Amino acid sequence: MAIDPGFLSHPLDLEVMARHGGGAPGAGALKDLEVVKKFIRDRAIGAHHFTGSCSMLPREMGGVVDPQLRVYGTANLSVCDASVIPLTPRANPQATVYGVAEHASTLIKGSLFSR
Repeated sequence: MAIDPGFLSHPLDLEVMARHGGGAPGAGALKDLEVVKKFIRDRAIGAHHFTGSCSMLPREMGGVVDPQLRVYGTANLSVCDASVIPLTPRANPQATVYGVAEHASTLIKGSLFSR
């Protein structure tokens, strides 16, 4: 079984990397945005910090969960892990995951006490 992370499958993936990847070794010589995009397509690799497969975004932007971590189009189904982070943080995502978990705990406590 293989997992296809779909790197660069969304146009925004490549756009963000091309516009903000100027700090990469050797990237300083690349000035043309289309050349930078080709460089990224040819050389980009994953760092195995998978995020974004259930992005917290508006549904019309391809989001899977809302700000309350509820999966669109379902009842009583929420997601609380790194998959809700739409863009991979520059550093290890663990601290961001802790923030998502804190948010989820607040939502859960609020739902328990509002009954």
